Amino acid sequence: MNELLCDATQDLIELSLDGELTAEEEARLQAHLAACPPCACEMALALRIRRELRALPAAAHVVPFPQLSARRGSLRLVLAAAMLALAVTGTIVLEQVRIRPAKPAPPNIAQATAEARYALAYVGKVGRRAGLDLRDGLLRRRLPLATGTDEP
Repeated sequence: MNELLCDATQDLIELSLDGELTAEEEARLQAHLAACPPCACEMALALRIRRELRALPAAAHVVPFPQLSARRGSLRLVLAAAMLALAVTGTIVLEQVRIRPAKPAPPNIAQATAEARYALAYVGKVGRRAGLDLRDGLLRRRLPLATGTDEP
């Protein structure tokens, strides 16, 4: 099979512009470009971009990277070590003074339990009205306060 797919051609266009294709690959690419107008347009666009980039003027002034003096480099090293020490110390201190949530008071626990039982009883009542098959015995065992009886 000597035909190229358009996806493969897109990859070969850049390689062709860089001169990295073998003679056989270049011939296959040129044959595809001659038969495929969209790929030929892509090649023309790539050639135009390359030509315009090369036509740009050279940079007038290149700013060199500043050379760090030994003193300045050691100052950066000291600052980096200080920041690391501060981060470690801060982590340790925050870990020790971390605010832990207070335990809920027994009256709050009792109120939350009663509200949960009431909600579950209501769900059971709505389920029975809707025709859902809920086992009343299971609900009575699980919710003795909500049903008003303590029998199993």
